[in-house]
Amino acid sequence: MASIVTAVFKATLGLLVTKGRDLASEKLKEGDVTDEQFRNLIVREIDDIKSKLDGLARKDLLASISFLKEGIVILYDVFEKANLGENFAIRARATAEITDDEILDVTLQSSSAGVNTVTLAEGVKNLKVSDLDESVKEALSGARRRFEDARRKATEAFSNEALNTSDRILAMVVRVMGTILEKVEDPVNALAACRVCLEELHALPAVQKSFKVELMGGLKSWFNKDERKEIVTAVCLINHVIYDITQLAGSCNLLRKGLLIWPWIDVGEEKIDPLRDARVAEIKAQVQLNVGCYSVLWSFGQEGTGRRKLQSINGVCTNGKEQFTVGENGVYGICSLRVFDKKGKFLRRVSCPAKVRCIHDIATDQQDNTYVLVSLHTKDSPVVYERERMVWVYVFDKDNNFRNNFVLGITGFGPTALTIEESSKKFFVLGSHKKYWEDSSGERLSKEGPVVEVYDTDGTFCHFFGDPMWKEPQDIAATNDGRIMVLDYDHVDVFTSQRDQLYNFTVAVKRNRSMQTFAETLHCTNDYVIIVLHDLITICKFLVSVHTKNGELLYTVHLNLPNANVSGVTVSAEGRIALSVNHIDSDGGSVQGEILVI
Repeated sequence: MASIVTAVFKATLGLLVTKGRDLASEKLKEGDVTDEQFRNLIVREIDDIKSKLDGLARKDLLASISFLKEGIVILYDVFEKANLGENFAIRARATAEITDDEILDVTLQSSSAGVNTVTLAEGVKNLKVSDLDESVKEALSGARRRFEDARRKATEAFSNEALNTSDRILAMVVRVMGTILEKVEDPVNALAACRVCLEELHALPAVQKSFKVELMGGLKSWFNKDERKEIVTAVCLINHVIYDITQLAGSCNLLRKGLLIWPWIDVGEEKIDPLRDARVAEIKAQVQLNVGCYSVLWSFGQEGTGRRKLQSINGVCTNGKEQFTVGENGVYGICSLRVFDKKGKFLRRVSCPAKVRCIHDIATDQQDNTYVLVSLHTKDSPVVYERERMVWVYVFDKDNNFRNNFVLGITGFGPTALTIEESSKKFFVLGSHKKYWEDSSGERLSKEGPVVEVYDTDGTFCHFFGDPMWKEPQDIAATNDGRIMVLDYDHVDVFTSQRDQLYNFTVAVKRNRSMQTFAETLHCTNDYVIIVLHDLITICKFLVSVHTKNGELLYTVHLNLPNANVSGVTVSAEGRIALSVNHIDSDGGSVQGEILVI
């Protein structure tokens, strides 16, 4: 119980601490503040906020702050009675691991809002309030009632359109704190309400206008810069705290959808993810105060030295064990699969046979079998040139043991990808057929064109299909209801597993003089389609767009990846989008691969 209560409490109080107020705030960053100092600091912050509020229009906001203060004081008493108190100043770089079953990773970053970054892993959801004795339960119940009152009053204050924008954002801060602390022992029950808070906050016209002007520029961007940036960073702060609580809750189904489809900000031309968008990160970096809106992006694959680091990679997928599998075309022509756990820790390398010269793509099925699409070295073949371009599939079982292999009818030139469609027990391969004929003079001619070949999972060929209008098909993916999606240069064609075309939809971004995008890869989840696009004008810019299965665009995330290409995309067990990224030296030499999780 101590782990969940103190972790939630620390994360939530991050909305109040103001950097630079005094020495205690500075010491908070260095991990040198006692429980008593921290409590006094929080109480004084609340008193300072109240002293700046007056007038009848702010009575609900004043009341909400008073209830919040009472609840925090009582909750500290709960910690003391239950002997849960611990030094609240956790060093920024510290990671405290409790047990294998219950791992608590906590970092506290001092900032203008003192954001606490909290991740609570497996086992937390099994902790119950019954762990506490009766006196502590009674005190906790009293604190909960105060937080409930704070939440209600803050909701009324936020709904008061007579308040200015800063007061309404402050009301949302109190409302979010009350919502979370009311459920301090079981934060998963606060997540739905927190998402409503974000949706209402993001719908404020002043918030939408601030993000639009900051991102889109124009004449208005020259005025009210400081006020606008304060609004942006305050909104981002609230998003980050709720993001922390979402991770801390550890409810897999809710977590997966919650992190994948985060409440966005509609600025008219597009919908913005305030957590992950590179343009928003640039705005926060321009603010002199350390607002604590750290990047939620993380990566793995470049740890260690030499061959321990990922080289050129093609494809990434996940399995039922919450592991990542990456296809690597390493140095000296050595191809292999690299397996990492859900936190990016390297687990094992699975070597491909020596005759495999290139991994094109990988995919897993529901039984955690891994299908690897490869080109082979076949120098012993009498028709070396043709045979070298043939594509094979290697299959490994759930324990990464070799199970089967079979040759396909496509060639290895051009984009080559595969996907598994579970309902029909078939896999689909995107590649190229090459046709030969002789002209009137007897000269042998050839023509190559894109095609999708369909196979049973035992390698038996079924049929193939294609579209003569395809320009440069890049990738293929299957939905959970039997639809097959082929990503072309600027659109997605959708087929049944029996090759009947259903519909198509265009990619996310409107084409204009400042942006020309090229679709690179896609992935389907149960309900959503993720597409990665490359801006051909601003070479370092990539866009990740999230659509419904019917093609409706939900939101986009802008990423800055200089000298890079994206060779695959998947969604983690926690609902995070993972990209396989190759970073190329400016001289076009060595390639370093990494998995970027956004």
